[in-house]
Amino acid sequence: MMEEMNIANLDVRFISPAGSGGAMYKDRRWVTGTLVLTNMNLWLVHGQNNIHISMRAISDIERKKGILQIDHYEGNAVVMSKIAAPANVLDMVEMSIVRAPRPDWFKMYYISPASKGGVLLTEKRWTKGLLAIAGKSVWLVGRDSHTRIPFEKIISFERKETKLSEDDSAVSINHYDAGEALSSLIACPADTMNMVTGYLSTILAKYETETNLSDTEDQIVMLLYTGGVDSTIMEEMLECGADELDGYFDHLIQSKLAKVVRVRRELELTTEGMKYVTDLSKDRRFGG
Repeated sequence: MMEEMNIANLDVRFISPAGSGGAMYKDRRWVTGTLVLTNMNLWLVHGQNNIHISMRAISDIERKKGILQIDHYEGNAVVMSKIAAPANVLDMVEMSIVRAPRPDWFKMYYISPASKGGVLLTEKRWTKGLLAIAGKSVWLVGRDSHTRIPFEKIISFERKETKLSEDDSAVSINHYDAGEALSSLIACPADTMNMVTGYLSTILAKYETETNLSDTEDQIVMLLYTGGVDSTIMEEMLECGADELDGYFDHLIQSKLAKVVRVRRELELTTEGMKYVTDLSKDRRFGG
């Protein structure tokens, strides 16, 4: 039986529980306290309140802008706790959680990322590590680093040939991050791979959406994927006006195939602006 060992007592700010079902509790507030970190448990301590989170009860973690969100079970329900601390503190907590013993680890080799934007990264080498299918993501964990691939960011996965050994089977997970297309390779014995791909197929089916796009919308999706094409160029290529293009954009957003990253501002001069242009013309600075 594994012996519990203290790793660190850390000064943090936290909310626990902060919410459930992806929604925040409105009446919860950040408090200052201590995080007692061991190889098997977390305790969030504030005054006389001690909140216990078992490593085995953690279903997933996600880190954004200096905050570590921990999804964990309370009975049959998944709740979230949030921890704010300096980067080095969050690094320690995150590394301890992802390396904690779990019953659902699979031994494997991986390369992540193996390609960017469709270009193979030839300098990358296989890393020996572990794979876990967590509550909302796939984790690839090596000795010195780890990669989290959210289910919602996975585009597809496909079997690949591998030269590691005759018994190994490989899969390429195609995903994206910050608008960039990536792929990660994992390799493990064929029996294990069948289990992994079975899990992934079942889970990713929940993220699929039915779409019915027009030919023009198909072209827009391909242009967005290729990149480097703004709205003005799209209007010229598709021979459509701004209002018509906005209609296509609205449908893609409603279909959850695209999102707004920048709102284009259309300007017209005010009276003051027109007076300014008149003054420029009088000064003969611009073709007057």
